[in-house]
Amino acid sequence: MKKQSHFSISPTKFQKKIYKIIAWINVLFIIALLAAYLSTIVNPSQFVWLAYFGMAFPVIFIGNIVLTLFWIAAKSKLFLYSLILLLFGFEFIGRTIQFNPVNLFRNPDSNHYSLMSFNVRMFDKYNWIADTNTENKILAYIQKQNPDILCLQENFSSITDGNVHKKIVEKLSYKYATNQLAHNNIAIKAGTAIYSKHPIVNKGAIYTTEKRQIGLFADIVISTDTIRVYNFHLASVHLAAADYQALDSLVNGAEHLQFNNMHSIIRKLNKAFLIRSIQVEAMNMQLNNCPYEMLLCGDFNDTPVSYTYNQVPEKLNDAFKSSGFGFGTTYFSSFMAFRIDYIFHSGKIEVSNYRTHKIQLSDHKPISIAFTLSYPDEF
Repeated sequence: MKKQSHFSISPTKFQKKIYKIIAWINVLFIIALLAAYLSTIVNPSQFVWLAYFGMAFPVIFIGNIVLTLFWIAAKSKLFLYSLILLLFGFEFIGRTIQFNPVNLFRNPDSNHYSLMSFNVRMFDKYNWIADTNTENKILAYIQKQNPDILCLQENFSSITDGNVHKKIVEKLSYKYATNQLAHNNIAIKAGTAIYSKHPIVNKGAIYTTEKRQIGLFADIVISTDTIRVYNFHLASVHLAAADYQALDSLVNGAEHLQFNNMHSIIRKLNKAFLIRSIQVEAMNMQLNNCPYEMLLCGDFNDTPVSYTYNQVPEKLNDAFKSSGFGFGTTYFSSFMAFRIDYIFHSGKIEVSNYRTHKIQLSDHKPISIAFTLSYPDEF
């Protein structure tokens, strides 16, 4: 008889240990997915830490899919726990990824109008991209796309560098504009703006109860109809260069992370979550009292699985869900890519050709839609 090795391990016992470890990992992913779902309905002012799970939703969701497939392959009923939870969050999948092949290659006809939203990061005023010609490239790209309505966040005007607002109005032929440059000093001004090739008959700025400006609106006459366009820029995290370096170290697996920098990042994220929860209340007060069909766009600085996104009134539809394709990522950070720029539309505005533009002229990608005011027949 062949002598059995003293070091041999029973496959059954080894398998059970592995399954037990994976089961505990599965429990953690289930809890994380539940927390991500809750982040959409729990105000960060009540429990800010849930917001982080919403940010990490794509990773958490994929992890649960992998674990579900593992348990199916292992012929274990444990797959049901993650599967049921995944199905419960089907709505959040649609916010994250879309497949609309009908609209993917549709070219808008003459009955369609267009809108572009773009956070231009002050036209690279401080040379983040290391290209002194970024401003001209952005203006040239906008001119090539030629949207009927242009909404800019972090728009910029400088006495020393020339008036960008004037260039947009004159060179790009936007006769009508509302340009609220909120944060300014003597030489530099920056803020949000709405430019239009169609008449603006009313306009205004939107503030929180603390008198902090968060956006603009413009009532625009297109043909014989009046629509309202909103452009919002909600609170940024305002990470410093040292913060980005700390994140790069985290991603690259550096041995020595700077605790102070990581603490600074968390503190700034928490503050931004709380500020946006206040700002979205002021935003909704405007949206719920709007007398017109509307287009809402802007940089929300929050992901689709977030309290901010979930507070957008149900009467508005996400244009990405209506006619987008793929993940629609608009912002790339050191550790994850996010969709934080949005276009929403009310029910009687038909949207097509949602597009995330693949250009590297800012830390954000511009997004655009085609839309029509030829309302569908009502039955």
